[in-house]
This record gives sequence, structure tokens and C-alpha cells, in this order.
Amino acid sequence: MKSVKSVVHFLRVCVAALFLATAFAPAPVQAKSVDYSAHFDSETYWNSHAIYLARITNINEGTYVTSFDPAKIISGTVDSKSRSIKTIPDDQLEDGPWRGQYPLGFPQGITNGAQILVCENLSYDQVTVVKVMNFPADQPLVAALEQIAALRKAPAFQAFLAGATSDLDLVSGYCLNKLPSFPDQTISNEAAKRLRALADNPARPAGLRISAEQTALRYSGTTAPAQSEVEYAWLRGVLQAARQSTNAGADLQAYLVATSPMITRLFEFKNKQEETADYILRLIADQTAPTALRAAAASTLSSWDSEVFNFKIQDERFDRMFATYIGLLSDKSPDLRIMGVVMLFDRTMTIMKTRTPPDRIRQYAQKAAQALTKAMAAETDERVKTFLGSRADTMLNGNLILDNEVKEHLDEFRRIYQLQLDSRGTDEIR
Repeated sequence: MKSVKSVVHFLRVCVAALFLATAFAPAPVQAKSVDYSAHFDSETYWNSHAIYLARITNINEGTYVTSFDPAKIISGTVDSKSRSIKTIPDDQLEDGPWRGQYPLGFPQGITNGAQILVCENLSYDQVTVVKVMNFPADQPLVAALEQIAALRKAPAFQAFLAGATSDLDLVSGYCLNKLPSFPDQTISNEAAKRLRALADNPARPAGLRISAEQTALRYSGTTAPAQSEVEYAWLRGVLQAARQSTNAGADLQAYLVATSPMITRLFEFKNKQEETADYILRLIADQTAPTALRAAAASTLSSWDSEVFNFKIQDERFDRMFATYIGLLSDKSPDLRIMGVVMLFDRTMTIMKTRTPPDRIRQYAQKAAQALTKAMAAETDERVKTFLGSRADTMLNGNLILDNEVKEHLDEFRRIYQLQLDSRGTDEIR
């Protein structure tokens, strides 16, 4: 029997997946939120930072202050004086005189003489320790940064075009972001083929693939509306290829990274959002598609559902979404059965409680609760049983209006669930 730990782990993945896609959508800027991460594909970042390798000269474990000297300048102007950064164990960010960002746990396990990659803001006192270098494994990273620095010294369209299809992701990303600053150029058929080959390569990062397709279309000579149609069709084709993949063993995180930007980009075509939503719902329900892809599609949809579906006055499309999640409760995949509960209760019903009139909430809560009790009765996987029990407990304490019969079923399952937890001991449920 799999322990409750397994359930907790999968729940954490599901919840993280639910909101991971929001990172690709615009978000309100908070006054105290500062992005210290290194954006090596951004010209603005290169203009505002010095980038260099440094050597650690002293580690004061008592005050958590680490000193280092610049050793190799990659870009920008940096004096040779020693610098320091103050860190907090197991924390990535420290505001104050040494404010910046550093790898988790830094400088634990690091010794004097170790090399680090540093970015230093040229306008104010802030440094970012990008990573502790490990040579020769990190030599390609240094080579990519040096190549970008060289391109910036002699900026030329053809050089950026050639770099756009580099085997080095950092170089490719930087060049693809630079090319739009040359709007009146033309490219050869061979260059267009190279860009499309990058776009169609599933081994490359999703962001690069999208940028490569958009760049090829930008210089294709077609009108903007036609470019949009072609890009939309291409994105659908990428997802369709993944849908037909036999690579069922890939994990959820891998599919999220590979497909969430694609799905997000589809939803950015405002005139096709309803079409996209219908397609994604069909993908989620397709039991012949890879399980991780379906779960990734559901989690990405969660960052668009409140915009695409009418939570106030439920229509046919909303009911299709609701029915899709109920259908997941009886899916052949245990992981998808868990994802169905997450999407139905942690996402959909939670939003409905803030937007839907009480009588409609009652109607949909009854449907959801009845589906859950039916799923409980049929469930044979111990891991899923434990998860369903936790949701029964949530529903009973979630201020949902339930029929007595449904409430009795949920209450009985909660008692069984609690007995299971008590019999396993506390260690397994942490």
C-alpha cells in the first residue's frame, strides 16, 4: 500500500501545477516584489548589469557573509574590489545592504577558491549569485554568455539571425529577442527553414520554439492576420503531436514545462478562446492521450478558466468543463482521478463560491458531491482512496449545502479515512 506521503507528494505537484501556468500570464506588480533573477535573453538586462565570474575569498559562517573578488569579466565594467553578500540559511532572498539573490543553501558546502557566476546591477547596490560554477560541466554556459557579449559588441541582423538557431539555448533566446528590433529585413528560404526546424524540435524549450515560429512568420511576407492563423494552427499541431505520443512515462513537470507555454499562447488569441477551451477540454478527457499531458492541460486551463468560462451564469461550455472534471473521477489513471478532484473542488467549486448565486452553488455542489461519493464507492487504489477521503473532509467543512444522504456518505467516508490515518501513525502523513 502506498503511504499517505505519496498522496501528499502528488497533491503538492497537482496544486503547483494548477498555478504554474499563471507565471506565463501578466500579473499585477507588487510594490515590494523585486525580480533578482538573471534574464540573459534580455538586452535590457545586459544593459543594466555587469556579468562576471568571481572567486570566493572568505566565508564567515557566524554572520553568513561571503566575500568574493571579480575574476573574469564577461560584460560590463567592474572594479576589482572585494564584494560581500549576506545570506540566510535555506532562504533565497535577503533585503538590506547586501540585497540580492543566491542559490538555495548558499554558501553551504562551498569552500574558499570556488568560482561563482555573478550579475551586478550597475545602477544600485544589488548582486545576484546565479550559480556556483562546476567546471568543465559549466563551460558551455560561460561560452554562451561570452558569445552573447561578442554579438552585442558588433550588433548585426545577420549575426543575430544565425545565432537565433544556435544549439545553445541562451544564445538562441537572446538572438530571437533581438531580431524584432530589425523590422524591415528579409531572410532567405534556408534561414526560414532553420527557424522552423527549431520551432518543430520538441527537445528545445517551449519559449524558444514559439519565438522561432513567430520570427519565421514575421519575415515571411504574409499579413499579420494570416500570420496569426498560421501560428494558431502550428500550436494546435504541436499539441496534437504530443497528444498522439506514446511517451506515456514522462512526468507531469516535464509536460508542464513543454506544453504550458503552448496552451497559454493559444489562449492569448482572444478571438479563439472558446475554440481553444473546447479543444483543451477534449484533450483532458482523451484517455488515449498521455496521462501527464492531460494533467498538464488541466493545470494550464486553471489559469484561464475564470476568463473563458462563465462562473456567474453557467452555460453549455461551463457545464462541459464541469462534466469533464466529473468524468476524471472515474478515469482509468489514478493520477487523473486525483487531478479531477483537484480541478473540481480545489479550483471550480472554490471560484463558484465567490461568483455564483447560492441556489446555483447548491445545484453544482450536489452534482460534485454525488460524483465524489460514487467515485469513493468504486475506488480500489489505496492512494486515491486516501486522497478522496481528505476531500470528503474538506467538503463537509467547506460550507457547501448538501443533501442529507450525500452528507451521510461523505461523513462515513471521512470516518473511515480518519481510522486509516490513525492506524498508520503520524510519520506517514507529514
